[in-house]
Amino acid sequence: MLNVNNDSILVTRGLTRNFGALRVTNEVDFDLKAGARHALIGPNGAGKTTFVNLLTGILRPSAGTIWANSEDITRASPEQRVRQGIGRTFQINSLFRELTVIENIAMPIMAQQSLGNRIFGARSSMKDCFERSYELLCDFDLQHVADRQVKNIAYGEQRLVEIAIALGLQPKVLILDEPAAGIPSSESHVILDVLRKLPASVSILIIEHDMNLVFQFATRITVLVQGAVLLTDTPDAVANDARVKEVYLGNR
Repeated sequence: MLNVNNDSILVTRGLTRNFGALRVTNEVDFDLKAGARHALIGPNGAGKTTFVNLLTGILRPSAGTIWANSEDITRASPEQRVRQGIGRTFQINSLFRELTVIENIAMPIMAQQSLGNRIFGARSSMKDCFERSYELLCDFDLQHVADRQVKNIAYGEQRLVEIAIALGLQPKVLILDEPAAGIPSSESHVILDVLRKLPASVSILIIEHDMNLVFQFATRITVLVQGAVLLTDTPDAVANDARVKEVYLGNR
């Protein structure tokens, strides 16, 4: 039986991933609390993306376990993890550029509801999916671009669409992989404003290089260095930790 506090919704114990002789994730113990606003930071090459890929099932661990809602999901597929309530956005834009914004949001919702293979025989259900998609666009103040092709909207708006898609799958855990990537730092407040509006019931893990965004959003931060956890603590404690300053933050 896993020994964790009952308010932990996503947990790893001894999580390890080797690529040949190279250990990229090194016995990581991690707890994401229900309703958390948690950030994962670290220098380039720290193993952040590998860790996220392990959480979401894209990679299988060499050792260790992953638990979601007190259920062992270590060997679960990415699709099974989505059904367990784990949603994710990607560092690199993964939208369908030729489709409209609302189509991009509606398709995953229809797939989750198993409507994809009977799309022409479920008009009322399709209508519900598009109505839900439009509600999400309104939540993100994107209703004005609903019928535009993705390629014709601003990059910052595309990042918001990705978050809307992930939220449309009604996750319990939302993993945001560098949501501000490619957005000028002067405009990152748009992402921050959206993150602050996300439902308190959704636990959020954000992986981000924009430290201003991280320290304004997160209430807990994990620092990853060379595949291992250096520190997990409050933003103030992390910002003032001499080890963190040495390996990552400098004289922030």
